[in-house]
Amino acid sequence: MKSLYLDYNATTPVDPAVYQVMAPYFVEHFGNSVSSLHEFGWKADQAVETARQQVAHLLGCRPQEIFFTSGATESNNWVIRGLMDHWRKTEPQFKPHVLSSPVEHSSVIQTLNWAQRAGLLDVTFVPVDSSGKVQVEEVKKNLRPETKLMSFMWVNNELGTFNPLQELGKLAHERQIYLHTDATQAIGKTKVDLSEFPVDLLSFSGHKIYGPKGVGILYRRSKNPSVQLEPLLYGGGHERGQRSGTVNVPAVVGMGAACEIVAQRWAQDVEKMMGLKKQLYADLKGHFPGLRLNGSQDLEASACNTLNLTFTQQQLPGQIPGLAVSRGSACHSGSTTSSQVLKAIGIPEREAQNTLRISMGRDQTWEDLSRVAPLLKACLR
Repeated sequence: MKSLYLDYNATTPVDPAVYQVMAPYFVEHFGNSVSSLHEFGWKADQAVETARQQVAHLLGCRPQEIFFTSGATESNNWVIRGLMDHWRKTEPQFKPHVLSSPVEHSSVIQTLNWAQRAGLLDVTFVPVDSSGKVQVEEVKKNLRPETKLMSFMWVNNELGTFNPLQELGKLAHERQIYLHTDATQAIGKTKVDLSEFPVDLLSFSGHKIYGPKGVGILYRRSKNPSVQLEPLLYGGGHERGQRSGTVNVPAVVGMGAACEIVAQRWAQDVEKMMGLKKQLYADLKGHFPGLRLNGSQDLEASACNTLNLTFTQQQLPGQIPGLAVSRGSACHSGSTTSSQVLKAIGIPEREAQNTLRISMGRDQTWEDLSRVAPLLKACLR
């Protein structure tokens, strides 16, 4: 029997409807989107701008606030390094302070650590609570007069925990601080409407929302406030001079189509997946009484598709035949290390090795998920 894939927070398959929309742009409509002297370029440029409108519609923002990148990693790097370069250009003697958390994506943490080692920024990683959530009061305690940026993810990729973006955004705007959020795990799992949320910069990837790999989004607010970034990449002046490099038209078209599908169905997907998550947790708890839920203890207060579970009475093997999930520890060069997220919420190394992240997909059924407990029992037996 085919292995059961439950690692959708790592990557999703391309939706067949998205693939169908992309296909002509590999062979038939193959023009460069900046080739302005012939119809092949016009066709490609029109497709890119249509995709920009589709993304903007999903996010509740203006199309000119959307920039295409290679993924959330590039977008996160661009936010930090682009702001840093802008501050150095406009206030060369000023050393800005940034607030973030220890449970962010590595593309945020590692970039901030690099900038701090280089003496370009001061960074404070605000501790999170036992569910992995950033507490607004902790953020307030760590504010300084020179704080210029907060970077907190919308939904945690390992725990499914939601951060209080409304409150963080309000605090940031009161202090004239930019708020950036990596929303990679939020798109399609909650309402992301930037006309309602005071977010200034937002990143996400196509391959987490049933779009293609190799394409991402950076949203940059254009007024109240107008966010200024220096380019991360220089060259031909693509993306209105802000992000050089030939536009990956098929992937951009796929991103637009994926966002259009999310806009149409996210609410029904959330309801369905939340029901399946509750059913799966109850089933697993019945089979494994010592099972511990990590993150929010209220299933409805975390991402609809994510369960992070520690088996306190069993020893998990290195691999679980027939089940594709993410582990709470990872093996690098022969040594096993706990994830930074589990460390941040106080889970020791031994327990991290017995922790699984189960992340479901929007088209899965209970017939699929009912296989999880038997697969685990067979493995543990």
